[in-house]
Amino acid sequence: MSDAVTNQLDRFVHPLADVATKIIGKDTRVWQFVVILDGAKIGSECNVCAHVLIEGDVILGDRVTVKSGVQLPNGVRVENDVFIGPNVTFTNDKFPRSKQYPDKIPQTILRSGASIGGGAIILPGIIIGEAAMVGAGAVVTRSVPDRAIVVGNPARIVGYVGMNDERSIGLPKISKARKVQGKTLMFRDANENDAAFILKLRTDSQKSRYLSSTDADLEKQKAWLNHYAEQNDQAYFIIETLAGEPIGTVRLYDAQADSFCWGSWIMKEGAPQTAAIESALMVYAYAIDHLKFMAAHFDVRKGNESVWRFHERFGAQKVNSTELDYLYTIDFNTIKEAHKKYRKFLPETILVLE
Repeated sequence: MSDAVTNQLDRFVHPLADVATKIIGKDTRVWQFVVILDGAKIGSECNVCAHVLIEGDVILGDRVTVKSGVQLPNGVRVENDVFIGPNVTFTNDKFPRSKQYPDKIPQTILRSGASIGGGAIILPGIIIGEAAMVGAGAVVTRSVPDRAIVVGNPARIVGYVGMNDERSIGLPKISKARKVQGKTLMFRDANENDAAFILKLRTDSQKSRYLSSTDADLEKQKAWLNHYAEQNDQAYFIIETLAGEPIGTVRLYDAQADSFCWGSWIMKEGAPQTAAIESALMVYAYAIDHLKFMAAHFDVRKGNESVWRFHERFGAQKVNSTELDYLYTIDFNTIKEAHKKYRKFLPETILVLE
C-alpha cells in the first residue's frame, strides 16, 4: 500500500486495500480488499468498492463508481460519470492462452455517463457509447451506440435513452433520404418516373435469374412506386453517377430490432467497375452511421455465386440456407473493418439530404 496515497487527507484508501498507484484524484474512496496496480490512473470523486482489481494500464475518469467484484484489466478506459455494476467482467484478449500474451492490448472504452449492469461481460476492444445502458448479465460482443439500451447474450439494442433520461421506445428505423452522396455515386429516392428503368433491369434475362419475379406491365410498376412513396418502412434507391446517369437500384427494408435487410441490388451492363463495392459501402454507411443500425441480414440465391462471394469477402457470415438461398448476417464491427479495408472507395462520411 502506498503511503503517498494513504497520507493524503482529501482521499480515502482503506487500510486493507493494496494500492500501488500514486495517481488517485481528490475525494476518491477506495475500500477494503481492492487491488490497484502501479500506473493506474484514478480520477476525482470516484468510489471503488470492495474486492475490485484494477491493473496498471487502466484509466478512470472523474465521478466513476466501480461496484464490488469488478475486474478492470489493462486497456480499459473509463470516462467521467460512468457506473460499473457488481461483478462486471472485462476481457482484453480475444484468444487467451495461458502464458501467451497478445502483441497489443486492445482498448475497451466506456464513454461518459454509461452504465453497466451487474454481471455483464464486455469483450475486448468494445466501445460503450455515451449515456448507453448495458443490462444486467448482458454479454457485449460489439460496440454500443450512444444512449442505446442493450440486453441479452449476445447483447442487442432494445431501446434508447432519450434526453433528460427519459427512455424512448424506438429502435432504429429505416427512413428514406432524398439523396445520399458517396465518392463517385449518388443514391436517389425512387419515384414513378423511374418505373421504365427499374422494369428494364428487373426483366433483363440475365439479371432476373436471381430475383423475385416481376410483372412486365409498366403501369403496375408505376403503381408499386406510388404505393412505395406512401410507405415509411423501407428505402428504395436509384443508384446514379454524380453526373446523374442511372446505373442500378438498391433497397433497404425489413428492420428487425437493430438489424436491417437489403437487396434488389442490381447494376446495369456497363456500370463502373467500382460501383458494386462503393454502393455496398454506401448502404452500410447510410444504415449504420446515419440510421444507427448495428447489423444487417440478407439472402442471396445459391446460384448467384459472384454476389455471395462478394458478401463473404466483405465479412458476412453464412448462418443458414433454404432450398434456393443462403442466409447471411454481418455485424457492426465487421462492417467497420470492411470500411477501413476498402476506404479508398468511399470517403470518411456520406452526405445525406433528407
